Amino acid sequence: MKNRLLVLLLSSSIVTLSACNSVSSSAVAINGSTHEQILLQGSKKASIKATYYPARAPKATLLLFHQAGADESEYRDIVPRLLEQGYSALTVDQAGGGLFSNFADGLPDMRAALTWAQDKEVPVIIWGSSYSASLAYLLAAASPDRVAAVLAFSGGDYLEKGEVASAVAQILVPIFATSSKDEVAEMRQVLNGANPEKITFFVPNFPGIHGSGTLSSSKNPEGSEEAWTAVLAFLDKVVASPALPLE
Repeated sequence: MKNRLLVLLLSSSIVTLSACNSVSSSAVAINGSTHEQILLQGSKKASIKATYYPARAPKATLLLFHQAGADESEYRDIVPRLLEQGYSALTVDQAGGGLFSNFADGLPDMRAALTWAQDKEVPVIIWGSSYSASLAYLLAAASPDRVAAVLAFSGGDYLEKGEVASAVAQILVPIFATSSKDEVAEMRQVLNGANPEKITFFVPNFPGIHGSGTLSSSKNPEGSEEAWTAVLAFLDKVVASPALPLE
């Protein structure tokens, strides 16, 4: 898996930005809704680009974090369908996915996005792809009172050995996890300690691809629709019955 990530990093150049709070700029029309360019400000005094896409009558706000070698445009094909289903989205250009940064560098930026979302008056759901899915587990474990659920696409053991699995075991909110078929065994190891009442582990019938791109019909023509069916069923269940932390 680490070799696959190296290929991703080498095939794409990234400007790595840092961490946490928020300032917004102008809103413009897009697909019948609006989007806002957001700057998240953080402890390292650098600005992180993000884009907010509000649904007309939002059921929840989804915080979408990209994989290594990508940026927020990873979600270009995904956001329109989320909006159609009533889910607002914030796509974030978090740090940690560049050639000269550590994966853990993205966590402060992800915390900044979570802080930004707290005034939206709807459930906040975090969504990660590859290394950011691993960080999403850490963020959900540390913020059970601020996160309604977590979706993790190919969230492997990308941090200190055992750190991701330890975080998963502490998560009190619903988890949706999936990956390509080639990654299923590794995902099972990471998820082994999860509360079985909280975990939805979707194993694809088709090969699938690494990260959130498995929802893209152009990247995963055979399997994207079954993945979407599983994702939307999970989201609708979460917003219909917001999870309470376990006693």
